[in-house]
Amino acid sequence: MPDKDISKLKDDTERKIAEGWRDSLGLDKMSTTEWSNAGLKASEGKDYPEIKEEILRERKKK
Repeated sequence: MPDKDISKLKDDTERKIAEGWRDSLGLDKMSTTEWSNAGLKASEGKDYPEIKEEILRERKKK
């Protein structure tokens, strides 16, 4: 799947789930890659503040 803003997801269910993640993390926007990575990080036992910090750190690298 190409990386795009989650608001562009065509499947309503996927979009609502992704928007839930975005809102829970307190982000204004989120890409599909960030959403996928957030799920992986959560499965590793990381909490929302850690996940948000890692996403913001990755954005600065780009």
